[in-house]
Amino acid sequence: MPVLLYGVESMKISSRNLNSLEFAYTAAFGKIFGSYDKSVIRHCQFYCGVLPITYNIDIRRINFLKSLDISRNLHINFLFMLNARTEINDMLYKYNLNSDQIFNCKAALWGHFMESI
Repeated sequence: MPVLLYGVESMKISSRNLNSLEFAYTAAFGKIFGSYDKSVIRHCQFYCGVLPITYNIDIRRINFLKSLDISRNLHINFLFMLNARTEINDMLYKYNLNSDQIFNCKAALWGHFMESI
């Protein structure tokens, strides 16, 4: 997992790269549990206490963007205001979260994952 996600939070990831990461992550679960059915794998992830890779990437990205927001560096804050605020709002909308839930995004995304199963 650390090798798959190394540095992924520092940039927007394309859908093609996301699919490649998700394939590798899902294939590992498929080999472990002997099933390649997506529903079975998602349930295995849930009961093992592991989020799907898209959720992990989004949690890492949100935490990275939050760290830019609270940085004392004025240049980093300016870049956050230009680009990152919109991206955080997009993720809030994607997971149907409010702005208060961004501070505990892992729990909020777990709730979203539970509802999706």
